[in-house]
Amino acid sequence: MAPGLLFVYTDVGAGPVTEEDYHDWYDHEHGPARLTVPGLLGASRYQALDDLTPRWLALYQLSGPGVPDSPEYKAVLEGGSDRDKFIMSHLATLDRRIYEQISEDGPGGDGPAPVILAVANSVPADMEDDMTAWYQQEHIPMLLEVPGWRRIRRYRLIGGSEPPGPDFLSLHELAGPAVLEEPAYRAAVSQHYFSLIIVSFNDTAQTDGEIVSDMGTTGDYRVVAVAPSTVGQYTIWAYEPPSTPGSHGHG
Repeated sequence: MAPGLLFVYTDVGAGPVTEEDYHDWYDHEHGPARLTVPGLLGASRYQALDDLTPRWLALYQLSGPGVPDSPEYKAVLEGGSDRDKFIMSHLATLDRRIYEQISEDGPGGDGPAPVILAVANSVPADMEDDMTAWYQQEHIPMLLEVPGWRRIRRYRLIGGSEPPGPDFLSLHELAGPAVLEEPAYRAAVSQHYFSLIIVSFNDTAQTDGEIVSDMGTTGDYRVVAVAPSTVGQYTIWAYEPPSTPGSHGHG
């Protein structure tokens, strides 16, 4: 079975849920409850560096894309406290996307990546094979030659919120934000075919975000987040480790 990913945008907006309540809920109730579900291997949350919305992104690593349909996961949803249900129903944004992993390249590293570049896109069905071939034969090899480019995982959307998110997602693990300034990266994204793929994207946004929390399978984690801004025609997130680890409370 291929690994899965639960990709979730949230934002409190101007509603009755304060950011303080939101983070306390996520740290001490929402996150720890989900980490008890078999097959949910760990999670990280991210915060955008800008002030655009949605501000928060959570990435849940799954043993398979069917984990959110499991009885154990559904029991956690249905058994939530009144506070859990109130906050979930009053978030300004709750956008869930369930992806199945289709490829993995590069050695990666230990723990959450210092920087993640996320590219979400949809292309016409008759372009999917060409896009996959381009990724595998040209784009991924070029990116893995960029100093500091550690790993690339690609996913296909299989479910989630309505309207659905982009059909494909690429998560790129980088050693730091400076990697995006490397000449080899600029060369990789200046390819003619890259520009053709970009103008075919149906979901477009760009975000820079800072990692402030990592959730492991023990339930001992710090809070994290992310948010998009529309720049160009692809989704991009970059995250840096916090300067003072543990500055946000543990669950």
